[in-house]
Amino acid sequence: MTLTITDASFTLDPAASVAVGAAPATVVGRTANSLTFVPTPGAAPAEGAVTVDGIQVAGFTLTLPSKGGLITVGALTPLAGTNREATAPTLALPGAGETKILFDLPDIPAGFGDPVADLAGGGGSAFYKINVPSAGDYTITLDWDIGTDLDVFVCDDPIDSVGLSNCDFAAATGDHPESATYTLTAGVHNIVINDFGGDAAGAKLVFTISH
Repeated sequence: MTLTITDASFTLDPAASVAVGAAPATVVGRTANSLTFVPTPGAAPAEGAVTVDGIQVAGFTLTLPSKGGLITVGALTPLAGTNREATAPTLALPGAGETKILFDLPDIPAGFGDPVADLAGGGGSAFYKINVPSAGDYTITLDWDIGTDLDVFVCDDPIDSVGLSNCDFAAATGDHPESATYTLTAGVHNIVINDFGGDAAGAKLVFTISH
């Protein structure tokens, strides 16, 4: 669900943010007078007011609720099959010049997982696929709420299960969030989320993919 708040009577700070209830939303577009955002789903449907932080009026920067009242954000349903490469779900990709936000609650067991062993199932990693329609550059950003260090591997299909030699580790760092731009050929590719810190069981993942 993508929503836009717009009002010509105010100006937005370039770093303005938005929340629905107590949950920060992800901003995917902005102009001087509007914000386009994706609410963050939780474990159950939730109703909340939309609040914008960074409204500029007469030299002041304010946090104000929207005039639209409450909105209801649906529950987050975990995608099936993320525990192994063979059953990995496919994530939707944006069109050229667009951005998509995707959420998931994968079953990542506690403890560091060897990414090679995890290809056959096991702990420590979650697996996703993307089907690239034509060659291009895709920026993939991963944020999360539980765990000290999640890493992103983008691999050709099938993944080299012996040495991961066909994987790109540009977003396997200590950053939070992790982000990198990949030049991908047309066809199926794999995204592996590895719990390098060994403490991300129960984490909510937020993928931001821009083309």
